[in-house]
Amino acid sequence: MNLKFYIYITLLCLLTGCAVLPYSRDLSNISPNQWEEVFDGKSLKGWKPFIKTKYETGGAVEVKNGAVQLAIGLPYSAVMWEGEFLRSNYEVELKAKRTDGNDIFCGLLFPVGTNYCTMILGGWGNSVVGLSCVNFMIAADNETAVMKSFMENEWYDVKLRVTSEKIEAWVEGEQLIDLELAEKIITPYFGLEIFAPFGFFTFETSAAVKDIYVKRIAEGEQL
Repeated sequence: MNLKFYIYITLLCLLTGCAVLPYSRDLSNISPNQWEEVFDGKSLKGWKPFIKTKYETGGAVEVKNGAVQLAIGLPYSAVMWEGEFLRSNYEVELKAKRTDGNDIFCGLLFPVGTNYCTMILGGWGNSVVGLSCVNFMIAADNETAVMKSFMENEWYDVKLRVTSEKIEAWVEGEQLIDLELAEKIITPYFGLEIFAPFGFFTFETSAAVKDIYVKRIAEGEQL
């Protein structure tokens, strides 16, 4: 970021009341109420692509037209954050779209306290939004399951909010997930903990993601 651009952004934020900071690799101790930009739109700096395991091979990952482009994998494609990440009391906002295929185009592996969870959009043949796993039940079979399909090559605004009390999620401003965590056992979908601490993934589908921001929630902050 050059000096003139930095001054421009700073003045803009002062005038509008916003607070957006360029990303750092350690997000675990960022200041509250400041949106942290974690993808620069030009490179994978701060991220690493999923390559392969013994049984799975990730699709090609590149940055093009200001977005991370993920080709179809066998079966997963993914990018993972390389640094530390918040464990609770945070929000993530991003834009995602499916470019080919008919399954998960926006999957998120994210921390929930000491464990992880996965959120999927467009799973089970472009029909399900939900969390895996809740009390060891996958997204299609637990209380977070929402029947919803998504158009190809259309950007969707996605928001995730994690606190010690709830996991919540919105798509295009519509709240689809509102899970109380009391007496719930939260675990990631089997095998996807390899995308920790925070990852974006697809399943047998190509997709793009951009405008990725993270914010720490101040104690007692309300929506």
